[in-house]
Amino acid sequence: MRARQPKACKLPPSHPDSTSSLDRAAQPQPPPEAPCDPPDRRSPGGRRIRVTTELDETTRSAAEVDAARTERANDRAAALDEKAGRKAADAGAAELRRQRDYNSLPEGGEPIRIGHRSEARHRRAHDRAWSSLGNSVEAGRDAEEAEGRAKIAANANEAHHDPVTVANRVEKLRADERRMQRRITEQTYS
Repeated sequence: MRARQPKACKLPPSHPDSTSSLDRAAQPQPPPEAPCDPPDRRSPGGRRIRVTTELDETTRSAAEVDAARTERANDRAAALDEKAGRKAADAGAAELRRQRDYNSLPEGGEPIRIGHRSEARHRRAHDRAWSSLGNSVEAGRDAEEAEGRAKIAANANEAHHDPVTVANRVEKLRADERRMQRRITEQTYS
């Protein structure tokens, strides 16, 4: 019986082993790897390791699935609530900055004196007040949006378990079951 030869792989032109012998002589290269053996990998230490995977094909019960979903929803609501708190704190800080910059403007709406030594400082004060006003408004909008998302997430779990919602879900599943039964019956007697 003849020994089976390993399958030869075509190397792309960009592969280091596909260069001419003159190029290889100019640059010392490590020994060639077997590019056609995907299950074998090299670890960071350079040793060969074999990668295997296992799939868990067991089915979880509906109660386990619902409990996991409820836990994720509660975790998401808590995270969004914390984010809303951070955004509200940022909005408060931006509002304080806006007030400080507004109060640093010259009193009585004094006009900018063109050519005066205070012109550059006065313009910077106006620019800073305008910029901090925009930042304050943007931070307030972000805080309102985060608060709304947190409220929605907090109410989502309650709405999911609302008796009317559950009854609608059960009715939809029954309708789907009846529709499938009609298709089976139709195919049988056609």
